Amino acid sequence: HYDQCFAENGKHIDELLPRLHSLCKPDVVIVSLLINSKTNPTVQGLKVLKEKGCKIIFLWPDLQESFGLNELKAYDQVSDLNVSLASENSVLRNSLIWLPNSLVRMWTPQDLKKVPQNKDIKKDIDVSFIGSARYQDRQIYLKFAQENGLGVIINGGQRETKLSTAQFMQLINKSKISLNFSASPGGIDQLKGRVFEIISCQSMLLESAGEVTKTFFEEGKEFISFNSPKDMVDKARYFLQNEKERLSIAKAGFDKYQMAYTGKHFWDKVMKSI
Repeated sequence: HYDQCFAENGKHIDELLPRLHSLCKPDVVIVSLLINSKTNPTVQGLKVLKEKGCKIIFLWPDLQESFGLNELKAYDQVSDLNVSLASENSVLRNSLIWLPNSLVRMWTPQDLKKVPQNKDIKKDIDVSFIGSARYQDRQIYLKFAQENGLGVIINGGQRETKLSTAQFMQLINKSKISLNFSASPGGIDQLKGRVFEIISCQSMLLESAGEVTKTFFEEGKEFISFNSPKDMVDKARYFLQNEKERLSIAKAGFDKYQMAYTGKHFWDKVMKSI
């Protein structure tokens, strides 16, 4: 944590990188930048590691005009691999055609130690949305659900309730149906980390329609999408009333996750790409 490093040591991370390298002697260094932070490592600081033979991988949780695209270009001279965790949509991909083969489109890996493994946990929450509800599109959908009698448990959000990872995952694990909204605050369709958090807990994913998630999971078989507030409510009610279908979809999604998208699959693919 670059900001923590500065707060505790009074030094920019660039000053500590040579010492950290001598202590750890890494072959690969993984970098994830803070948004618009002066505490981020600089290109010059990372060049020191490159000169010592390190490969440098950048993880990008978001690639948008407001943050990500300009930074990706700025650090391109020191990056050996760029990993997009949101697997951006086709519109945004057109902004990245200048990259050669250094960008891999991935997903957010889940730490199995943080995913509840107790299969006997009772799913006593009908529908939940565990995440930030402060964005306008989410407010419209969630308000419509509440006004039309669909009881949606709303919790989470990094800046709101500050749930621990264990609490966050426990709520999803107790949910029969979990909602996700695929658009970023800037309106860009993304592969949200919540997709894998939900599916890894064998909760049925009910998500706003987009083009990215269905490139990882089969729509209609491994997750369900909706196109409007009414469509979301109608489908939630349908699958609450049709338990066999709901469980089948949740199981199919979980099986695909286990087969292709665990943390091990993620890191194996990243390391093979470097």
